[in-house]
Amino acid sequence: MTIMLLYIATGIFGGFLAGLLGLGGGVVVVIALDWIFTQTGMPANHIMHMAVATSLAVMILTTQSSVRHHQKAGNINWELYRQLIPGIVIGTIVGVIVASFLDNSVMRTFFGICIFLIALKMLFIVKVPPSRQLPGRVGIYSVSSLIGAQSGFLGLGGGIILIPFLAHCNVPLRQTIGMSAICSLTVALIATMSSISVSWNVSDLPAWSTGFIYWPAVAAIALPSVLLVPFGAWCSNRLPVNLLQRVFAVFLLCSGIHMLWPFIN
Repeated sequence: MTIMLLYIATGIFGGFLAGLLGLGGGVVVVIALDWIFTQTGMPANHIMHMAVATSLAVMILTTQSSVRHHQKAGNINWELYRQLIPGIVIGTIVGVIVASFLDNSVMRTFFGICIFLIALKMLFIVKVPPSRQLPGRVGIYSVSSLIGAQSGFLGLGGGIILIPFLAHCNVPLRQTIGMSAICSLTVALIATMSSISVSWNVSDLPAWSTGFIYWPAVAAIALPSVLLVPFGAWCSNRLPVNLLQRVFAVFLLCSGIHMLWPFIN
């Protein structure tokens, strides 16, 4: 019962952030699952792989709800989405394949470094010239490939890179959140299928798993996540999002230090 309550709490927090900041909730879910799986005795050499894959499966449900609400609000630029798709697809598949070959400790280190850098970026918002616009096809393809690769590799939503990138190009904040939601849904679908493919024959995984995806956690996290996404999306149009991003950045800094502490200490 305690474990189920932890999953539900993770879903509540992750779903709210998915709607509010367009982050897909993956950051919170991976951090929480890494801790929960460690405490419950999951196979030590697969904990991060399972946390990442399970997070991606959860993200399918949370982000589709977020996409629906942001579409109604007119926050999704479908023309820009079509330009981002090729790089996202290729990058995601490559990220999942690379992650499947890495040791759990290496995955944890990369994840800790990544969220630590993300937190620093969110804390120090730099104003850009109002004339700056989106780059050409090559620039968009490069960024979208990077978005897919880090998402498939670390189980994070596309917004981790996409939101700062679009903000740097002077895309309106609420539109960047909507674009993040649709890109995170795309990443989640592709990465989940890819993860199942590369981990189908992995041995010593717990019951109720399909490859690295642990379905009891998916079910317990996804339901409250889906319920909280609309509230988060509603809040994104009414709350000071920049302030909330900074508060969340502090949480990420602490989480990054927690992830890296065994290797620092």
